[in-house]
Amino acid sequence: MIKAYYDNMLIGLTSNFVIKDGKYFFPRSKVNFSLLKKSDTHINLPHFGTAFFYNLETERIHEKDIAWYYPKTDESVKELENYITFNQKIQLIES
Repeated sequence: MIKAYYDNMLIGLTSNFVIKDGKYFFPRSKVNFSLLKKSDTHINLPHFGTAFFYNLETERIHEKDIAWYYPKTDESVKELENYITFNQKIQLIES
């Protein structure tokens, strides 16, 4: 089981994660989207695809581009398609 936290707020929880290049990728169904809002940022990454980003937004917190996913991936990383990962500001805890 892996948990993703920001400032003691649970962002994601799953035992069905994928690890790629040292990053944990969560299924979208295991992420708390009430804290995430779509960002305007999109980046094309070779061998992955186009990354679409999310901001973390609450009344007191605004963290830009804290999470991202690939709606369509390169065939070599198909297992990451529609899985979400987080930047270093998110604390990951294995249990």
